[in-house]
Amino acid sequence: MNIVICDDDKSFIIQLRKMILEFFRKEALPEPSIKAYPSADAMLLRKESYDLAFLDIEMPGVSGLVASQELKQRNKRILVFIITGYSDTYLDESFDAGVYRYLTKPINQNRLNHGLKSAIIKLSAPNNRILITKENNSYYVESDDILFVQAIKRHTEVTTVSETFSCSMTYQEWKSQLPEGCFFESFKGTLVNLKHVVSFSQTEILTDIPEKKTYLSKRKYNEFRRKFLLFLENE
Repeated sequence: MNIVICDDDKSFIIQLRKMILEFFRKEALPEPSIKAYPSADAMLLRKESYDLAFLDIEMPGVSGLVASQELKQRNKRILVFIITGYSDTYLDESFDAGVYRYLTKPINQNRLNHGLKSAIIKLSAPNNRILITKENNSYYVESDDILFVQAIKRHTEVTTVSETFSCSMTYQEWKSQLPEGCFFESFKGTLVNLKHVVSFSQTEILTDIPEKKTYLSKRKYNEFRRKFLLFLENE
């Protein structure tokens, strides 16, 4: 496993590296490769890809959030831990940027361990691929790429990050094949992927793809809010 730490505080880098290695030893996992940089500019000069990144949000030059987007272009499965000395100042911006965890200094070992354990489980899990038939052709769709699935009479309409199409699979078949805990029935006959939700109101859910949104039943608002917050906590 390749890990990168980026922080302008050298003593913090040393401390965090020890904490990460302690977790891997405790879990009897192979020791990871850990690289460290004093700035995002220095890190990005090296055209390397990582599985996990620990990025200070405030550094001279490029910020941790901006750097996280560059790292995601190199590896879309990378999980980013944002490190900050501020409790919640950058919390909304961080989640909007799709970070995996938001950790405040001083780092709590138990909280770090919990985040690392969840991250390793997530990275170890294979991508959920679903075989569908579209226009008499069969091919796979990655569940992570799906925004929502909607029942339309006897077929379903599937909206992904790149297209919307009709599918012969029934709504119930989709419900049985989609990953448990990642999708929520926001309206009768509509499943929304929590991984792509960026904001919601009592009647509408917005995704991270511009202009792609769907309805949220008012009576399901409280349940959706609970499920979404739980999803974020476990991600």
